Amino acid sequence: MVVFRELPRAGTSLTWQDMAAASRYAFTSDSTFAAAFARWLSVEQVWVVSSGRAALCLILRALVERSSRREVIVPAHTCPTVPLAVARAGLQVRLCDVDPVTGNLDPRRLAEAVDDETLAVVPVHMHGIPCDMRAILAVARQHGVFVVEDCAPAAGATLDGQKVGTFGDAAFFSLGRGKGFTAYEGGIGRIAGRGLRIADYRSQAAEGLAEALTIAKLLAMAVFFHPRLYWPIRALPLGWGNEVYSLDFAIGRMGHFRQGVALSVLRRLDEVVAGRRERAGYLREQLRGVTSVQLLEPPDGSQPSYPWLPLLVEQREEAVRRLRARGLGASQLFTRSLNQYKYLRGIVPPGSYPAAEHVAAHLLTLPTHKYVTQRDMDQMVAVLAGG
Repeated sequence: MVVFRELPRAGTSLTWQDMAAASRYAFTSDSTFAAAFARWLSVEQVWVVSSGRAALCLILRALVERSSRREVIVPAHTCPTVPLAVARAGLQVRLCDVDPVTGNLDPRRLAEAVDDETLAVVPVHMHGIPCDMRAILAVARQHGVFVVEDCAPAAGATLDGQKVGTFGDAAFFSLGRGKGFTAYEGGIGRIAGRGLRIADYRSQAAEGLAEALTIAKLLAMAVFFHPRLYWPIRALPLGWGNEVYSLDFAIGRMGHFRQGVALSVLRRLDEVVAGRRERAGYLREQLRGVTSVQLLEPPDGSQPSYPWLPLLVEQREEAVRRLRARGLGASQLFTRSLNQYKYLRGIVPPGSYPAAEHVAAHLLTLPTHKYVTQRDMDQMVAVLAGG
């Protein structure tokens, strides 16, 4: 059956007003968007770079200047770009299992994993759900370990009223295509204090054919991010479900046009996050009694940003098939724990991580963007409840 209406699975709706604003921004300074984001985050300064993984790599290179340690702890279930960025920085990856209740880094397992070789821990605020930063920071401070928050999918999430990205020694955000805050590609980094130096990446300017192609993709995303237009482009072999990433990623500037788009989106980001949170809250409430569904629970005092709603579902593949047959935008995100990707062997150490492997095998996500209607949400619930 051909579905002529299909919800985009993740991402942010961009408008022609965003494009017009970006055109005006195209010849301004890098500092304009960075300064606006720093004000929004309530920090002294941030810097803008080509991607979230590039930001992480630069942060780790800066931290190495302060320590002879060479291991970085990352959660065993997250985006494969995280260990690749660690390796690109010349460091070793150590995995830590996740909490099966939250899907985030388990502080109890972290306490067991930290040793004298640990340079940093990278807690990932997966699915926009804040990590238990109080417990993670307590472990890190006890062992003299840096904390680098991965806020790639979590712009706007808060813990005890404080935005994620402001707890650790450093943090980074992604402006990638599927994120809740996007300019198709880009990243933002922050390091607390003045004693840590970020390597000069400005000579690697975003320009020429590669940048023009990225802008073309951004414009296409702006056009096709709509239920009536998404289904034909999603059917093309664009590799959007790809989970194989390269160690050879660009580390350079983020182009001014994309910074202009990001600046325009930033001005309404709080409203966007509030809408996502409202839709996710409705779905969570309706699904709480469905026995085949496990909700991932945020820590007390947190407000997730929910760029999508994560669920652990029995018979996941069948549930995804039924949801997609109705055009409801279900997705499977990071279908393996990091120790299970063959192409990461030699970068990620072998081992058994039961909670991460369980989450990877059952994780299903539902869209929460503005095109998700009440009828869509009720259909999602009905499908997952067996109706």
